[in-house]
Amino acid sequence: MRIGIIGATGLVGRTTLKILEERGFPASELILFASQRSAGEKIPFKGSQVEVMPISDNWDLLADIFFCSVADDVAQELLKDYKGEAWVIDKSKVFRLDPKIPLVV
Repeated sequence: MRIGIIGATGLVGRTTLKILEERGFPASELILFASQRSAGEKIPFKGSQVEVMPISDNWDLLADIFFCSVADDVAQELLKDYKGEAWVIDKSKVFRLDPKIPLVV
């Protein structure tokens, strides 16, 4: 299963990575996204270094499940018209009251 983390260099993104690693989440591939400023940074995961990429137009084709760990305004812009097939777990509060989007607690 290909896992993507959007906002991987922030506190919530790094905590998500830590939990996935501690719990042995079965990721066949890990794709890390962050701002252009953080692109190229390397983050340790399961004994290797994973390079952070800037978000691109085709980000939603690169993984099966995404954890979106960005500020509300960024999540709003990135996900407002999302129609892809990958699952997106958004950690912002932007879509919490949207009746078309399931709230997972």
